[in-house]
Amino acid sequence: MALSEIVTLLIWAFGILNVVEPLPGFIGLIGSAIFWLLLVAHLIEIIYFSKTIKNSEDGLFKGSLLTLLFGIFYIKSIER
Repeated sequence: MALSEIVTLLIWAFGILNVVEPLPGFIGLIGSAIFWLLLVAHLIEIIYFSKTIKNSEDGLFKGSLLTLLFGIFYIKSIER
């Protein structure tokens, strides 16, 4: 697993944990913003790159899930 994927998973974990158990103050707002921005950005990527994802060897479901988690890092790995 690449460093970029590990960092992405850590950021997702921080955002999800903050949604489940909100942190107080400014850090809580940052955590919520991170979660929602990642979610919306990656959903847009799934829609925009749906043809590329569908044509990948992972298939539409697994490819969409990996795009939701890793975003453009996954897309770049299948475009090679």
